[in-house]
Amino acid sequence: MEFYKELGMVPLQEWKLCLGSDDHPHAPHIMEPSLEDSQEDMDALKCCCTNMRLPRIFRRDCERCCARCPTCNKQRKKVMSFHFISLIGQLQLLCKSETMCWDFLRMWRARDRWLNKSPSTQPEFINEFWDGEKT
Repeated sequence: MEFYKELGMVPLQEWKLCLGSDDHPHAPHIMEPSLEDSQEDMDALKCCCTNMRLPRIFRRDCERCCARCPTCNKQRKKVMSFHFISLIGQLQLLCKSETMCWDFLRMWRARDRWLNKSPSTQPEFINEFWDGEKT
C-alpha cells in the first residue's frame, strides 16, 4: 500500500463480500469499507461495552458490538474481503496533470482509427495502452 501511495495512486479500499455459509448460502451482499477494518485510530475502534473486562478488545472482536452481514448475521471479520481501487478516483488524480490529460486524450485524437469499427478490425499498430481494442 505504501508503494502504491508513493507512486501517487489513490488508496486501496477494503470491501467485504458475504455469500452466507456452506449450509445456508444467500445472494451476494457487498459491505462497504468500515472503520472496523482500519489499522489506524485503534483507540476509537475499541469496544465500549459496559461490562467489558480490561484491557478492552476491538469492536470487530466483540460478539455484541461488531458489524454483521444483514442477511445472515455473520461477523464482518469472518466475511471474505477484497481490495478495490477506484478507477474514477485514479483518473481524477491523474487528470490534475496537464501532461497526463494530453496523453489520455491521444486515444480520442486517434478516434478515426477505431470509432464505430468492429472489434475485429484492428489498427495496424497500437501505439498506446489507451488506444483501440485494448480500451
